[in-house]
Amino acid sequence: MNNINNLISEELGKMSQLFHYQRGRVISEQPAKDVTDLKTYPACVQNLSTIKISQTASEVFAKQTRGDFENYRFYNNGMYIGPNKKKGRYSCSGDDILIDGRKLTTTSKTYPKCVTNQLWGEPESNAKGLTYIRGGEMRTSDADYTGYFFYNNYQVTTPKKGLQSYKCSPDNRIISVFAPTKAPAGAPKADEVAKIKNISYAWCREKDGIINWPGSAVDKMKWADYLTKYSVTEPQLTQAKTACPNKLKPNVVSDTPRVNANKQKRQVVKQQVAAVNQEIQKSIGSTPTGSLSDAEIQQLITKFGGTA
Repeated sequence: MNNINNLISEELGKMSQLFHYQRGRVISEQPAKDVTDLKTYPACVQNLSTIKISQTASEVFAKQTRGDFENYRFYNNGMYIGPNKKKGRYSCSGDDILIDGRKLTTTSKTYPKCVTNQLWGEPESNAKGLTYIRGGEMRTSDADYTGYFFYNNYQVTTPKKGLQSYKCSPDNRIISVFAPTKAPAGAPKADEVAKIKNISYAWCREKDGIINWPGSAVDKMKWADYLTKYSVTEPQLTQAKTACPNKLKPNVVSDTPRVNANKQKRQVVKQQVAAVNQEIQKSIGSTPTGSLSDAEIQQLITKFGGTA
């Protein structure tokens, strides 16, 4: 029943293109509507680039020869026929065309030709906001990609094997789906390598807890803040530090200068003590050797009234 109603609605829509309806007048007396005049279409359709009136033996419509709506037919009654013969209503939101009430998020122009040539439809969005074109039977071969989601980065999800890759034939007629090439086991990902490289640069320029890297976004940043901001892990830091091995060696300072200085001080003190002893020895009539004997020390004690 719904199919019959839809069919009647579509036919009435096509008929409405032929007339300007005026209340109180029968259809036979209605003035003819010039459906070949682009001005009879909504402004958002008129403003499309490369838009022009086209017609077949049974209908007249506005069609964009290239651009975001290349595979759409717009009628001046608010109906459209889109890719894969999908039908619905369009409306204007300023200069934007809303397809079934929604603005197209991404157009098929950004997808490889071997996908868009199939006229499977405009991209859809998944829960993560990624856009894809839903596959189906191919127009150029016997292949059936129903249930496949083709992304514009040459990746495709399949019903049984999950994420795969695809490529186009030179003439964009054939789609080949294959397992993506895997990196060798244990090989770091490209973004991981780049991160460790940047950590190395920052580490080699760190001094007293501050990064000195003129022209860099991290110049004058505290090393502790850098580790936190860029979520540097211990394995990453260990690997990065190998770029500046000299920073890992403790600074070994020779004790020789300090030892020599102390030795010189002791020598000066000895000389000063010897000079004093010589003066004492002279005062008691002894030979000034600079070193007091036990007898000389006893003589000094007796001289100054002391006892041994």
